[in-house]
Amino acid sequence: MDIPFTQLPEQSRLYTDYVSDFEKVRKYYNVNFTNDDELRAHFSKVAVDMIPRRAGLVELLRSQNARLNGSPDYESLLELLAKENAVAVVTGQQVGLFCGPLYTLFKTISAIKLSSELKERFPEFEFVPVFWLEGDDHDLEESNHVHLLNAASDVVRVEAIFTNGETDNLKPLSEIKFDASIEQVFQQLDAL
Repeated sequence: MDIPFTQLPEQSRLYTDYVSDFEKVRKYYNVNFTNDDELRAHFSKVAVDMIPRRAGLVELLRSQNARLNGSPDYESLLELLAKENAVAVVTGQQVGLFCGPLYTLFKTISAIKLSSELKERFPEFEFVPVFWLEGDDHDLEESNHVHLLNAASDVVRVEAIFTNGETDNLKPLSEIKFDASIEQVFQQLDAL
């Protein structure tokens, strides 16, 4: 069963027009995602525009992934990204406790799937999924918790409360280190 986005509640008109009647919103966007000729021209431009920065980007990603023990597939993806006809399919998410919301995983899977589908549609290009973590965000209160279901299917908030919370909330999230209080989070998880 297919349900059009226009029939789903709480959808913005901008979004529903974008997916169902692009001409209504063309003035806001450079490329009509349903038009292969426009997409092909856009991908060509993006690939060419990246040439001066491509090698540096690939080396930076190679260094980060090696340090973080990335997926064994990352090297082959970086080789694809290094090609002059490569286009990155980028998505990302603010960091969160235990990966944060489930849609983080859906966004990652969507970037992988979209890369594969675009490769089939435009075989002259390489499409590389890139997931970006926003570690420079400063909102600890937005990232220090996760909502999970307990045995009764009730939503329960599991939160890491840092002993130095006010000072930590002023730092980028990537600089905050867990202290001993993280143990209470693991105890909550065990109880759930």
